Amino acid sequence: MWTRCPGSVVRVPDTMPLPPFAQTFPARHFPVTPHLQSATSMSSSAHLILLEASLGPAEEQALDGEGWRFALIQQGQGYLLAVQGPQILEQGDAVMLSPAATGVLRASQLGALQFDYLRFQPVLLADFLTPVERHYLESQETQQRLLCRVFKASDPIARRFREVQEMKATGNSLSKRSALLQAVAGAVGVDDVDCSLLPASGPRARERVLKRLAEMTESQFVSCSVEELAVECRCSMRHLSRLFRKTFGISLSARQTELRMQRAARLLKESDLKVSEIARECGYLHIGLFNSTFKKRWKHTPSGWRGIPARPIELNTHA
Repeated sequence: MWTRCPGSVVRVPDTMPLPPFAQTFPARHFPVTPHLQSATSMSSSAHLILLEASLGPAEEQALDGEGWRFALIQQGQGYLLAVQGPQILEQGDAVMLSPAATGVLRASQLGALQFDYLRFQPVLLADFLTPVERHYLESQETQQRLLCRVFKASDPIARRFREVQEMKATGNSLSKRSALLQAVAGAVGVDDVDCSLLPASGPRARERVLKRLAEMTESQFVSCSVEELAVECRCSMRHLSRLFRKTFGISLSARQTELRMQRAARLLKESDLKVSEIARECGYLHIGLFNSTFKKRWKHTPSGWRGIPARPIELNTHA
């Protein structure tokens, strides 16, 4: 878990280079400093949980980790160093980085910078997000369009995050996590995704498909057969498959398989379940089919996957 102990600062060797995008900034505005806060990967426990952190004058912190990352400036002034160029940060501002972005927080040379940090990982909300929402959050178009955003203190998004910060509930309470999820949903614009996919006028079958997908959780979608979904949407399986690929850029069966494999990879790392039990959890009745599908996707057998170092799991959206 990523934390910073009060009164301690972890420094890296003076020989460690700055990120490539930070090296391009004019020295007169951003003097090179070797003091970078520990870039230890932030664990999944930070998902929808606020972590407090602070930087001394001119110190830096890489906003690393999986998923969407947010930094909420509590006190002081600083800068966000990202590919779009440096941006000034002040008290009350909120920073959002998509999974495709890299960024570094830097405190002003004049004083310390205090901020809260959290991550949002759609992969951990399989029983909550709909397939449409998951597709929106993990599509390249969304992640590039929302690559790096700074919401100034007067912005409604930043004000909403501040309201969550000021809640009296404990940091890991259900009410606070729910409020954080609402704030994140507003920041990434996921609330309007269903409406944006529906055409003003178009085939009724497509409307029915999108409406049904927007009503299902990801787990329900994965366990639903093409035949069952076609019946619910009142269209043929062939037409359903064609509409799904046209809308999401991937076949329905390939999408289901990808989500199953992603769940399997996570369970192998995070649990002590037997491979046969994980296969059943992911909807595979035949262990042989599960093993071959897993190896085709991840280039490792399920047992071998457990022995390699943990790494970010990226969704394949082009199958």
